[in-house]
Amino acid sequence: MIRKGRRVIYEIEGLSFRYRNGDFSLNIEEMIIEEDGITGIVGPSGSGKTTLLLNLAFLLVGRWREFKFEGHRVELENLRSPRRRVTYVPQNPVLFTGTAESNILYPLKLRGIGGREARHRGSVWPEPWSSHPMSSCSMSRRRISTPITS
Repeated sequence: MIRKGRRVIYEIEGLSFRYRNGDFSLNIEEMIIEEDGITGIVGPSGSGKTTLLLNLAFLLVGRWREFKFEGHRVELENLRSPRRRVTYVPQNPVLFTGTAESNILYPLKLRGIGGREARHRGSVWPEPWSSHPMSSCSMSRRRISTPITS
């Protein structure tokens, strides 16, 4: 689907998720996320930001009236295909020692993507951060600000 000249990545209606212990439930009436934009998900601790992101990465599976990813209906029987198209970086994103760039490129390597293609896909890191050791990229206690370039 194209909306305002941008391709729609996620189009969701009636998404709900409840953890088995019943402590928390997520309810999203409608959500559209477009390509080439920045979408901020904000809220207090415990409001469901991570639960929503895990549902968007198809790592948790809720119930929905309509869920489209890249224009295709998401079916519970076949989540493998959309799972391969989404990468979830957790709140504590350090996988291994090394640079931020090496941590970003590792999942691509696991998928058989290397060389120029991997470097292109991993180019979201602004140049000054790509070579920083992960220990200096901690975001848990301080906000890191880097310029966004298009």
